[in-house]
Amino acid sequence: MAESLRTAAHILTRSGAPIELVLCARADKRPCRSRYPMPRIWVRLKSESAADELPGRGAVFGRAYLNDQGTGGAMADVFLNRVRSHAEGMGVSEAVLLGHAIAHEVGHLLLGRNSHSVSGLMAAKWEGAALVMAGHGRLAFLSAEADEVRRQTELRLQPAEGDIHLAAVHDE
Repeated sequence: MAESLRTAAHILTRSGAPIELVLCARADKRPCRSRYPMPRIWVRLKSESAADELPGRGAVFGRAYLNDQGTGGAMADVFLNRVRSHAEGMGVSEAVLLGHAIAHEVGHLLLGRNSHSVSGLMAAKWEGAALVMAGHGRLAFLSAEADEVRRQTELRLQPAEGDIHLAAVHDE
């Protein structure tokens, strides 16, 4: 898991986005709490359920939950069994492929609806050479995607209008 997070973080930071990934593992199904301030992006790693098994999904490794406007979101799922199956079939590192799948879903959360590209990390399907590239840690955002990931990350880090910020000052 640590290698997967390092891979995803490496891909995201190569785009110039100041993103920190934190593993949150809960066996008891309660939501994870974070010591990190907002904004948070959550990626759940889970086994695929019967509801997730859609025909023709192939090398689709996850799902991003976007807001009603399709401009972004905060939660995504990555299906461990699909990643594992493709990694074994292609003879590539499961951890590295999982890291790429995590980065891809975070990309959807930042880039929004219709953010698939014809190549690179945000391609709609990873097949053949793209899977091999991902398994060896070489699949990345295209230049314009990286610029937008960086821009969206910076926007999420800015305080929203109306946010209240408190500062404590100690006078002696």
